[in-house]
Amino acid sequence: MLILREIENEQKENITQILIRASAERNIPLSTLKMNARILRDLGLIGFGNHKTAEITEAGKFVLAAVSKQLNSKTPHSSMDRRTCQRHVIRSRAVGCNPVRAGSNPAEGTGVIR
Repeated sequence: MLILREIENEQKENITQILIRASAERNIPLSTLKMNARILRDLGLIGFGNHKTAEITEAGKFVLAAVSKQLNSKTPHSSMDRRTCQRHVIRSRAVGCNPVRAGSNPAEGTGVIR
């Protein structure tokens, strides 16, 4: 959530600049933020690399909006239509993510379809 919001707010910065600032402001280890940024990229939620500015993909915008809506909602259950969610996740090429069990390769265990 943090990385998605930071990228959305900073349109003209590369991922390194965004992560260094977020690390300093929130006292989160830079290595943790870098690992999570790679996972988000592997899931198709953000794009960065080769000296280009970081960007949030359409799937990333959908996830950010859905999670923000859920956090701002007073009801404990999501009102999002299950098929809509599945369609956006499939478009992002991701079918699930469990990075805790994934091991050292961020894409391993995420169900990323290549």
